Amino acid sequence: MHLLATTSASLDDLVEAVDLRQPPGDIVILSFADSDLSGLAAAWTTQRHTLPTVRLANLRDLRHPLSVDLWLDSVARQAKVVVVRLLGGLEWWRYGVERLSSLAREGSIALAVLPGEDRDDPRLAEASTLPAHELNVLLRFFREGGQDNLAALLRRLARHAGSPIDTPEPRTVPRMAGYIPGEGAVDLDRLISSCPPARPIVPIIFYRAMLLAADTAPIDALCRALAERGLAPAPLVVPSLKDHAAADFIRAALARLEPAVIVTATAFAAAGGSGEPTPFDETDVPVLQAVIATTKRAAWSQSPRGLGPADLAMHVLLPELDGRVLQGVIAFKGPLPTDENLCFTAFGSLPEADRVAILADRIAALIKLQAKPRAERRVALLLPDYPGAPGRAGYAVGLDVPASVVELLSDMERASYSVADAPKTSRACSMRCSNLRSTRPFRYIVIANSRVQFPMKPSSACMLHGAMPKTTATCMTVRFVFALGCSATLSSRSLQTGDARPSDERTTTTRPCRRGMRCSRFRYGFGTLRMWMRSFTWARTARSNGCPARPWP
Repeated sequence: MHLLATTSASLDDLVEAVDLRQPPGDIVILSFADSDLSGLAAAWTTQRHTLPTVRLANLRDLRHPLSVDLWLDSVARQAKVVVVRLLGGLEWWRYGVERLSSLAREGSIALAVLPGEDRDDPRLAEASTLPAHELNVLLRFFREGGQDNLAALLRRLARHAGSPIDTPEPRTVPRMAGYIPGEGAVDLDRLISSCPPARPIVPIIFYRAMLLAADTAPIDALCRALAERGLAPAPLVVPSLKDHAAADFIRAALARLEPAVIVTATAFAAAGGSGEPTPFDETDVPVLQAVIATTKRAAWSQSPRGLGPADLAMHVLLPELDGRVLQGVIAFKGPLPTDENLCFTAFGSLPEADRVAILADRIAALIKLQAKPRAERRVALLLPDYPGAPGRAGYAVGLDVPASVVELLSDMERASYSVADAPKTSRACSMRCSNLRSTRPFRYIVIANSRVQFPMKPSSACMLHGAMPKTTATCMTVRFVFALGCSATLSSRSLQTGDARPSDERTTTTRPCRRGMRCSRFRYGFGTLRMWMRSFTWARTARSNGCPARPWP
């Protein structure tokens, strides 16, 4: 006879009890949503001198019954007003709601237990001590969101705590709007009038949820950086690019703004399927994708892949279906500075100053490039190469690279770029790539002290080697190969990229990588190439065809 070994466990068994060690306050607000708490913290800061004491806490820290009991005895028992916004209904915090409801009735505490979703739960209203009308008003403040509504919510709660203070009614926040840092949501006319005349306009499209949570620090930082470079940022707020009304709003706004470059900080693809239109189809300017990551910065910096799988899918892969060009991460989620008066640490999007500056520089460079006639622009096409395996120059899984290059050069020629002597067939393109190595000598790029030094300027077709710097203990001596060949005039060249010398390519490219070392070599290699092109002002823009994807922003 065989007995099935089974065990049972509850969530309480898996969660460790903690003591928040919060001092008591007049108003206490609990929520599972970081956006609620960070927005309330920002709203409290603007009127801290007129409000009674406020305490904020995240319900994920109060999942264990012992944690609930400790908090009830030290904080809730002495509060005058307690608000709980519960995601998932009563079952997600039943013990806490039942104990808090009993305590509120014993101590005459004003208690509001509110749902965190759009649907109402009558059981939460029964657990509250405030009347149904007041619960509905408080819930409207949360559902409308935004710093003004959350500030008004705190003022209304202060009235229940005994403070004689005026309280405005909830104000509707538009679903789509313009945005001005320090001013909030505005209509499109106000946004356009705020843009300095004669400056190139750069719309920045971001989620309405960021505005409602007062989590717009990355957008504000990018606006400042663009303004410092003589540009006119024009942020636009939308609930989602898949929303039909929002898509129509973006089309109308772009038609009026006449942008020079568009920046999106939204996830996913705007098009619902292949061939479906996007809000950017009627514009003829670059659409750049800036990532506001949910990945923690420490995880991003320590991982060989950079961004986590969710961020890669939502912010990198899917936006490419719209034709958006990845520009990397400009902010990470992380803890904001702790406010000792609230006894709470909020979480929000923390902008990376250097990465914001890089994006602003690229936008300024693109706008400068637009002023140059297309025939005078220099464009580099990057192709993959595997020197250790003959016949695999310009090879990529799932992509006919030579055919892509032929079509791309043809499109560029029709668009008035200077293209001459370009291959007309895939076979001609493949032969030209394969013949580069056997007909041209090698030249070297050397990195030393973070500077690029060149013994000579490369000729029209040559091989370039780059070495990783030896000054860092974690670096390996790795060679990079760049095969530069004329596929057209100086305005359009194709470059093959590999990651080792031809003599050791076969063993190097097939060896399993440890901690993503091969990925790191590709990253350094592309950096080397970019530094060389910028050093000689040779290529003003680059287009990758089948080169290894770079998840690093």
